[in-house]
Amino acid sequence: MNTPEQNGTHPASLTRRQLRAVSAILEAPNMEAAARRARVGRTTLYTWLRDPTFRDELSRRQAEVFDTALARLKCLAGDAVNGLGKLIDAKSETVKRAACRDILDATLKMKEVHELDDRLTAIEKILEEMEHEQSATP
Repeated sequence: MNTPEQNGTHPASLTRRQLRAVSAILEAPNMEAAARRARVGRTTLYTWLRDPTFRDELSRRQAEVFDTALARLKCLAGDAVNGLGKLIDAKSETVKRAACRDILDATLKMKEVHELDDRLTAIEKILEEMEHEQSATP
């Protein structure tokens, strides 16, 4: 993944030190380690975290990291399903039961997520219609 400095996407108002601190926060296990990695004081780091521009850049980069990880997981999901499917034919009843339980649990979770998504979409549509009606009313 390119750094903001490399791809030119960072806000112009952040300094190189601040951009280095954003990267350090993403890579370090805690703020103390991030401050050391960024070569700034902990107090400075916490001061920057109160700055909306700094926080926005950190949030944007965190979302980018999460999206990349999610894309990788999606690529592996098919292999995981195939692997669980193969375990259904295992000789061990314990392994078979665990595989079946994992498959059923995942299926039920996916069903719940899809149902929630459908319900949320319906609610959003109703809200949009209500807003449209209110804006059309003199």
